[in-house]
Amino acid sequence: MSGVGWLSKIPKWLVCRGDQSAACGYSKWDSGHSCLLQRECPGSVFLSKSLCGSNMNVRPVVAADAAEIQAIYAPYVTDSTISFEEVPPDTMEVERRIAALLPQYPYLVAERDGRVVGYAYASQHRTRSAYRNSIDVAVYVAPGAQRRGVARCLYTRLLPAAASLGFHAAFAGIALPNKASVGLHEAMGFEPLGIYREVGRKFDAWHDVGWWQRLL
Repeated sequence: MSGVGWLSKIPKWLVCRGDQSAACGYSKWDSGHSCLLQRECPGSVFLSKSLCGSNMNVRPVVAADAAEIQAIYAPYVTDSTISFEEVPPDTMEVERRIAALLPQYPYLVAERDGRVVGYAYASQHRTRSAYRNSIDVAVYVAPGAQRRGVARCLYTRLLPAAASLGFHAAFAGIALPNKASVGLHEAMGFEPLGIYREVGRKFDAWHDVGWWQRLL
């Protein structure tokens, strides 16, 4: 499974190729055939390396990331109401979910010192065909890497990538209360839509979910 298949649909001003990387000072991925913008270059909507941190690399997910993603996600399931899943998926299931999203939706991971410290992805908003240009987005950060700009860096790259693939509106559901997530999404331009009252039950309690939207 390739983690960069969706890149072929993104305009050239979002992705550089081979010899362009040297001119713009980009950091390569995919054996030098393509690269993610890591420094300012005219027309780029990606964050510069300085804004993401000099030791942070953001790249498309690959199947080999499944174990690290599973390790990040599992505590959100077992120890919080941030996820409404109640049994954490195993690594094989995480790999299956990655494969199901990659042909159509962007999925990124953030690495620091060679270790995955966060990930973000887009997914289908609703199954009816008229919703095809809308997406749900989610971001998860490892406990030791929170409040260090990882989520913001991932979203600042994920949202333009989604727009380049033809998506028009992004939605985020947030189990409440979650001040940090609300602050992140509003800082990224999401606006509150409303609250589903007592829509989920976990840990023997009812939980509300707020919804936020950003047009891409």
